[in-house]
Amino acid sequence: MTAAGDVSSAPELPRLATGLRPLIDAVAGVPASVHSKLRAGFLCGALLLVAMALASLAVQAHIAGRVDELNLAQERLDDLRQMDYLVTAQSHYRTMSLLTRDDSYVGQIAQAKAQFAQLLDAIEPITPSAERGVVARVREADQRYAVSGQQVLALYQAGRIDDALSLHLSQEHPISHEIEAAMGVLLDQAEQQMADSRATVASDQRLLTDLFIGFSVASLLTALLLGFILSWSFLLPLGTIHRALERMAVGRFNQHVALPNRDEFGALARNLNTTSQELATMYGQLESLNVQLRGTNTDLLAQLQARVEELDRSRGMITEAEERLRREIAEVLHSRVQNRLLMIWYRLEEAQALVETDRDGARTLLAEIREQLEEVREQDVRELSHRLHPSIIRAGLLPALETLADEMAPLEVTIDVDAALKDLDDAAHNQIPEAVRLTAYRVVEEALGNALKHGAATHVRIGLRAARGGLQLEIADDGKGFDQAHTRAGLGLGSMAARVGRIGGTWTIRSAPGDGTRITVELPCSIEQVQDSLSAQAVFGQEGGADPTGHRAVAGGH
Repeated sequence: MTAAGDVSSAPELPRLATGLRPLIDAVAGVPASVHSKLRAGFLCGALLLVAMALASLAVQAHIAGRVDELNLAQERLDDLRQMDYLVTAQSHYRTMSLLTRDDSYVGQIAQAKAQFAQLLDAIEPITPSAERGVVARVREADQRYAVSGQQVLALYQAGRIDDALSLHLSQEHPISHEIEAAMGVLLDQAEQQMADSRATVASDQRLLTDLFIGFSVASLLTALLLGFILSWSFLLPLGTIHRALERMAVGRFNQHVALPNRDEFGALARNLNTTSQELATMYGQLESLNVQLRGTNTDLLAQLQARVEELDRSRGMITEAEERLRREIAEVLHSRVQNRLLMIWYRLEEAQALVETDRDGARTLLAEIREQLEEVREQDVRELSHRLHPSIIRAGLLPALETLADEMAPLEVTIDVDAALKDLDDAAHNQIPEAVRLTAYRVVEEALGNALKHGAATHVRIGLRAARGGLQLEIADDGKGFDQAHTRAGLGLGSMAARVGRIGGTWTIRSAPGDGTRITVELPCSIEQVQDSLSAQAVFGQEGGADPTGHRAVAGGH
């Protein structure tokens, strides 16, 4: 679009409103802002609303006063009815006490008198001045009523029931009728006051309703007339801008709108033209961002590949550690076990030769061979079996660690276990998965070996706790420590990290020269967590492992 003429013509005025065209043209030609035009147009309606509000406030204040009077009259009427009932109740209670000689009625009479006195004090300030004389008569009669009641009560308590009854009928009972008569006058006047108050409130409500209706109709007609005139003075520029926006909505950002208006609609046309240019620029920027996003995706894929490679490296560490163990076992089998078995074989031949010539010597030699075989079984075969898999781990993690600690002499090892972990590690129904127990055992085994061989430690403390739904393991030694910032990871701690990560655990190591080494490991305690970790690693076809270096500095010798 290059001009306002590019769009279809604006809608025509309704036939019945053609007489208002001069007014519409006059408003459109006023050199003022849209805000000023609207403000002037709605000012008349606002003045009507203000006048209606002021009148409403006055009427509402008047009604509020009437409602307060009505509530006060209702409260006074309720109190008067209660007082009338209390006078009758006193006379009834007195008669029942004299006839039945039941002392409980005496207390009820006293309670009724006290309530009557309280209500009398309450209504006196809110009683109209014209009725104050009646209230004074009630108070005076109530005082005589109380004195007469005390006399009747004294005769009753003295056992003179007939005299008490006679005094009640001749003096106390007539006074109660006198009070009831005065109360009847007050009740009639209070009911009349209630009726007058209700009528006044209803009249005021009708007045407020009529006022609201009148002002509402006038305001509505004024608003409709001004709105019709103002709206048509705005429709033409709005139609032009609307059509330009329709074209921009479908991606045609090269729109330009030209309007003769010198008000906000002219400014809106200029802003629309600027927006069109900005949208075209932003579209180009979005294309550039799309290219950058593709590059970011490439970087993320590279990071994912690096993670996969790290998992491969962790698996390689476990494989390397296992291969080292196999080599050591092979060396023991070849250099020690095989040689000792060969020596036993030669001695068996020697014993066979002595069987015919020296039976006693043969027995002695066989006994020695038996001892040598026992040493091979206990020292070599058992040690190799333990290194391949510590069978004691089936009895529980704690017994296995205690046995391991005994084998680490001269290193002094202290094991602290909390009660919650002891319950989980109970041999009868062990709730720690065997994979977790074996991982914890291997971590402690590696840490103790490092502390003894590389850290020159004399004491190691092992802490075991059940924390956050898992097993927390802490190994702290008093060795020489090392500088984490300048020491690379070794195979021992690397395989330890890989084992921990393999079952979804985490670990940290803290050390400084002269300050020993502290290793903290957290392992899951549920089979589901271990299975989830192994399943997640299986997606990559790996065994997985924790980063043995990362932000942690570990000793190369370890």
